[in-house]
Amino acid sequence: MWKAVFVQTFFQGTDRVFFPVQSPSRLVSKSAISMSLKKILEEAKANDKKASVRDNIIGSNPNVRTERSPWLNHTEWLEMFLDKDIKALINYASPTPKDLIEQGIVASVKRLVDYSLAGVKDLQKRGWGIIRFWLRSVKVDEPYEKPFRMYYSDLRTYTSYWIRLMLFCLRTHNIEDGVRLDTEQAEMLQNLVVAVFNPEPDYEESTDVATLNFIVSLVKHSDFKPEPSAIKFFCGVMGYNLSEHRWKRAGEYTPFLAGIQFGIRLFSMEHCLPMNERDDYVYQLKHEKTRKTPLLRFCKFHQGWLVMNQACPFRWVHGLMNYGIETAKDERGKPMIDFSDDGKWAQIHGHAFEISKYKSMIDSIARRAETILSRELLFRDSDTIDPINPYEIHDDEGIYI
Repeated sequence: MWKAVFVQTFFQGTDRVFFPVQSPSRLVSKSAISMSLKKILEEAKANDKKASVRDNIIGSNPNVRTERSPWLNHTEWLEMFLDKDIKALINYASPTPKDLIEQGIVASVKRLVDYSLAGVKDLQKRGWGIIRFWLRSVKVDEPYEKPFRMYYSDLRTYTSYWIRLMLFCLRTHNIEDGVRLDTEQAEMLQNLVVAVFNPEPDYEESTDVATLNFIVSLVKHSDFKPEPSAIKFFCGVMGYNLSEHRWKRAGEYTPFLAGIQFGIRLFSMEHCLPMNERDDYVYQLKHEKTRKTPLLRFCKFHQGWLVMNQACPFRWVHGLMNYGIETAKDERGKPMIDFSDDGKWAQIHGHAFEISKYKSMIDSIARRAETILSRELLFRDSDTIDPINPYEIHDDEGIYI
């Protein structure tokens, strides 16, 4: 049965070919098409956003976005951050201050590091250098064979780690997946916030004291408390490589732990033997029995929080660092160049390029170099140079010019 339809043609002449088209009344307007496309793009964007959030959630499947290894099993990161948004946690650890409170805390940490390190140097000036050997020791009854160093080329990097830790605690202690502080630590953090806005002339000193007190409260955190260690939790967050969506290998992570260990020891020393109180100390023989000498005062703190046989953050940091150093010896180096399965693409330091174009670039450079050599250095009229056989050239040492 014949049916009337609308037709159209692109051809000219008498023998033209027609094809059916949609009725003009049923054609969709451009605005409707635009709205439809816009809706599709918005849905795609929303799906991408959901996928991005989902990809940043640490899952329980060991084959998803990570791999099980002795290193990861030892760190316990997969269990620690199960079902947590690791990207959000890393963003909370940003060292960039966002308000006046954070600016004050950043400045305080910088001052405290410089002042505490000056306190270590002051030990040597006073003849109390033996304390530096105990400061580096991880044993209860024996000093280390080398003293705690007084000069550090990577001091700025170490300081940035502790700035991140302080800001991370400030930003996340009130959120569900953030750091958990006990009552004393939360109170000290609040005292620090209040000290930042202290209008008194010595507000920097009061802020630095509050900063030191809060840090020491994190150091003096028993593993038997119901709240997990803030230092351990923060170190775990910093163990994730967000740009590559993987956990850091032992070799690239241990330098960070060295900076955390440095701060634990440095701030513990200033807490035990404040530099501004050392001039007031006058030695008496009875201090040896009452354990009031500077060394014995420090050793009392050292035996509780800076050794390997106590359940505290220092033991975890030092133990994981040593384990990581040994593990890194057997690690394969990070691949600098990756190739696609079809051999058409390569990637170096995260930047992809097409291999055929790379070869063309080399040929282009070689031709350009040949042109420069021929025309500008050899003063020839052509862009190419005739092939030269070096085996046909003989050097006669008897001919002098």
